[in-house]
Amino acid sequence: MGGDILDLYSDYLLISTGKTTATGLSEPVDGAVSHDQISRFLAGEELNGKLLWLKTKKLIRHYENGEGCLIFDDTIVEKAYMDENEIICRYYNHSKGRNVKGINILTAFYTAENEYGKLQTPIDYQIVSKTKIETDSKTGKERRVSEQSKNEMMREMINRTIRKHMKFGYIVADSWFASVENMRFIEKQGKTFIFEINDNRLAAANEQEREKGHCIRIDRMGIPDEEYM
Repeated sequence: MGGDILDLYSDYLLISTGKTTATGLSEPVDGAVSHDQISRFLAGEELNGKLLWLKTKKLIRHYENGEGCLIFDDTIVEKAYMDENEIICRYYNHSKGRNVKGINILTAFYTAENEYGKLQTPIDYQIVSKTKIETDSKTGKERRVSEQSKNEMMREMINRTIRKHMKFGYIVADSWFASVENMRFIEKQGKTFIFEINDNRLAAANEQEREKGHCIRIDRMGIPDEEYM
């Protein structure tokens, strides 16, 4: 029954254009699900990545293969008019070039294709929670910070995916996650990473140059478009 209520509740949020309430959800289904049932459901089982996996596991097993791809998406849901707390905080929005107030969610999507067709579905997520308050050394103002970085969250989610024995060969993410630590971690898991890299990042032409400390900006290396490193 919990899964039915979750699907019903999700659909209700997607189609609603005004205020959403448990009573408002009960009315379109002629009381088949009471507002008390909805309230108990929302106050009961925690909605998290584990529950999402249970909802998608059967579908994924039907499509998964070694060429599957794990894609990480860092999203900010703006909440400009809500009070700030551990979840609703200020984050830098790269698309807008400024800080915004909202909820920051890191989501892992799985995509694969086989004889049955193509699948793309979320399989895990984590909400960034800024539980610590520290003083900014430059401004002297207090600010909220998370005890776990998004890079650490990503590596944790990759480990969870591997422990589920999911078949995939590639991990895709934007430049925010293109750290040496992440690259080495992914290679250690036997997977291939595909990261966006900013052109001002430093790189070496080969292992010998790296050992000598001879690194130059990527945009000055003259790498042909068809050549991969």
